Amino acid sequence: IEVMACRGGCIGGGGQPRVKLPMADKAREARIVSLYTRDAEVQVKAACDNPDIQKLYAEFFDGKPMSHKA
Repeated sequence: IEVMACRGGCIGGGGQPRVKLPMADKAREARIVSLYTRDAEVQVKAACDNPDIQKLYAEFFDGKPMSHKA
């Protein structure tokens, strides 16, 4: 079993080695702020509640997740 406890979750990066460069810290902080800001703005939080995804499944993927075509 592998366990990763990332500071800030995967927003800060997917387990890459930490770099002690001020530019990298600034870029990581900007990414975190940007993602949290965008998340606060969107109305649909879960992909399964997204009308576009629901339409895609209804019209293309045989009507349901986990179907053969999906």
